[in-house]
Amino acid sequence: MIAENLLLESKTVSLSQYNAARELELYLGSPFVAENTLSFQNAAALDEEEIFPKECIKTLHDWGFNHYYIPESLGGKLRSFDELLLLTRVVSRRDLSVAITDAHTLLGSIPVWIGGTDEQKEAQAAAISERKAACLAVTERAHGSDLNASTFMAHKTENGYKVTGEKWPINKATLTDKLCVLARTNEQKSARSLSILLIDKSKTKASEFHHLPKIKTLGIRSCDISGIVFDKAEISSDALIGKEGDGLELTLKGFQITRSLCAGLSLGAVDTALRTTLRLALDRNLYGATVVEIPHARTTLATTFIDILMCDCVAIASARGLHVATKQFSVWSAVAKNYVPIKSEKIFQNLSVILGSRYYFRDNHDSGVFQKMQRDNAIISLFDGSTLINLSALSLQLRFLVTKRKAEKNPDKLFAHLSAIFNLREDLPEFNYSKLDLFSKGNNWVLQGLEPIVNKLDNMSVIPDETTAEIFNEIKKNAFSLLEVLNQLEEKILQLDPIENGHHLPPAYFEVANEYCDIHTAACCLYMWFFNKDHLGDYFSKGEWLVLSLQKTISHLKHTKIELNKNYVENAMIELLRLHENDLLFSCIPFQTNN
Repeated sequence: MIAENLLLESKTVSLSQYNAARELELYLGSPFVAENTLSFQNAAALDEEEIFPKECIKTLHDWGFNHYYIPESLGGKLRSFDELLLLTRVVSRRDLSVAITDAHTLLGSIPVWIGGTDEQKEAQAAAISERKAACLAVTERAHGSDLNASTFMAHKTENGYKVTGEKWPINKATLTDKLCVLARTNEQKSARSLSILLIDKSKTKASEFHHLPKIKTLGIRSCDISGIVFDKAEISSDALIGKEGDGLELTLKGFQITRSLCAGLSLGAVDTALRTTLRLALDRNLYGATVVEIPHARTTLATTFIDILMCDCVAIASARGLHVATKQFSVWSAVAKNYVPIKSEKIFQNLSVILGSRYYFRDNHDSGVFQKMQRDNAIISLFDGSTLINLSALSLQLRFLVTKRKAEKNPDKLFAHLSAIFNLREDLPEFNYSKLDLFSKGNNWVLQGLEPIVNKLDNMSVIPDETTAEIFNEIKKNAFSLLEVLNQLEEKILQLDPIENGHHLPPAYFEVANEYCDIHTAACCLYMWFFNKDHLGDYFSKGEWLVLSLQKTISHLKHTKIELNKNYVENAMIELLRLHENDLLFSCIPFQTNN
C-alpha cells in the first residue's frame, strides 16, 4: 500500500490537514500485531489487569502527540480541530483508554487557553511540551454534574488561597501534574461564586492533599479514574485563571470544544467494531455460506457503514465549525456530543448480533477488542456533561433557534459560511478562544442554510458530473423532505409550554431536542456531499450514501418505514469491502491505515 495516497480512486485531492494522522498511523503500526505497543493484544492485557498504559502514552509522546494540545501561537502544533479529531481517531481505534487518558491533558488546559494570562499560557505550554500531564477537576461525589452546587472551597489569604475539599471522580487525578480545579471563592450559591485554580501538585505540600483510590469501572479499566482531597492547601494567587467568578463560564466554554472532539473517540471505536466484525463475517461459514453473504448480516454491515459516515460528517463539521461558527457552539457541540456517542452505542448493539457469542468473549476474536471497545465507548456519552445535560442545554435555546431561522434573509452569506466550514479544501482561520459564547443567540448556520441549499439544488440546470439523474433527483427529493420535517419540528417546538426551570424540563423537550440533532446531522451530510462532491472519491461523489442517510433520518423522524434502495445498500456493502480490503479508514476521508 502507498501510505501517501488519500484514496484508491480517481477523483481525489490531497488534504494536507490530515497528513499528521497518516504519519501517526504509519508510526503506530498495525493494532493486529501483538508486538506493537498500541496493539489490541496489549490493550486487552492492560485492561484485564487494570494497568495504567504508561508505555502507550510514552509512545504517543515520543511521536509528539502532546504538542497537538498546544496552540500554534504558543509554539505547539494545534492548528485546526479537524486535524486533532482525526489524530484522536487514529489512537482511539486502537485503545480508547489510551486516547481518553491522554486527551484529558487538553481538557485540563483549555481553561488556560481561554482565560489565562500570557504567562500562564506560556507556562502551561512549556509543561505539556515537557510531557507533564494536566486534568480538569470539576465534579464532586455529592453533586455530580450540578457544578453550581460545588462545595470545594478556596478561601482568600494574603498570598493567595487556602483550598479545601474533594474532587471525584476525576480522570488522572492521581497521576496528573497539574489540575484545573473548579472552586467556590465566596459563600454565595451563584454561578459567579465559582473560579478556576490551576494547582501544581509539585508546588503543594504533600501533607495538604491526598489521592483517593482508583475506582473500579465497567470500561476504560486501565485509566486512572480516581479522586483528590485538599485540606487547607496553600495555593499562590497566580493560580487563579481569569477573574474570580469566571470558573463556571470557563468550564462550560471549554466543554464546547471537548464535547465536539469526543466524536473522534467514538468514531475510532466504531471503526474498529465494524472492522473486527467484518473480519469474522468474511471468515466464518454458517448454513453453507460466509456470514457476510447472509442477507440480514450483509444489510446490517452496509447500513452500519452509512451510520458511521453520518457520524463522520457531523463530527468533521463540528471540528471545522469551531473555527468559523465559534459563537454557535453551545448548539453545535451539544448536537455532536448527543448524536455520535449514542449512535455509536446502537452500532455496537447491532453488530453484536452478527458476532454472536464472539461478542461476549474477552479474548477469543481479535483479543476481544469488540467487547472492550463497547465497554470503553459507553463512558463517552457521560463525558463533559451527560446526554441529558447536552439535551437540556440545547432545549433551552430551541425557541430562539426557530425564531432566528424563520427570520433569516441572507442566503448568499449563509452559503459562504457553509462553504468555509464544509469545503475541506478551504483553509480554516486560526481558532479564537475569546469568541466562545455560552448561548448562540439563535444562530445555527447548519439549519439556517438548509432552505437555501435545497433551493440551490432545485435550481441546478446541469446534473453534477459525479452522479446520475436518478440519484440526483433522489437527493433533491429527500432534501425537500428533510426541510419539510424541519418545518414540522419547528411548529412543534413553538407549541411547547415555555420553560420555567431549565433543570426540570418536560419529556417533550428532550424529544424535540433529539429530533433537532437528527436533522442537524442529516443536513451536515448534505453539505459535506455538496461542497466536496468533486474531490472525495467516486463512491462519495456519486451520492448513494447521502440518499440512504437522508432516507434513514426521515424515516426515523416521520415514524414511517421507508424502503431503502436495495441497489444503494448493496453498493454501500461493496464500498465497505473495498475500504476493508485496502486498509482504508471507514470515513468520508478514507486515508490509509495499518491493519
